[in-house]
Amino acid sequence: MNSVHEQRASVNRACQIAAKIHFKLAPPLQVTYVSPDIEALLGYTVDHFYKNSVNIRSRFHLDDREIADQIFLYPNLKYQSL
Repeated sequence: MNSVHEQRASVNRACQIAAKIHFKLAPPLQVTYVSPDIEALLGYTVDHFYKNSVNIRSRFHLDDREIADQIFLYPNLKYQSL
């Protein structure tokens, strides 16, 4: 079992990763860029994203899926912040 120190170190490393994924929002949804750090953060390689073998929707937090669905399904809508 990991010590508290090892767990904190792991969390700190994850927080320092600046992985990015860029999408083309016009249908069909397409990944246009994935930074190399994505594998360290999510465990999927860059190729997994480019080959569409990652369910993008499943990567969103449950609380964010509704707005993500709206953005990806209706990219031309204008959104206002709350």
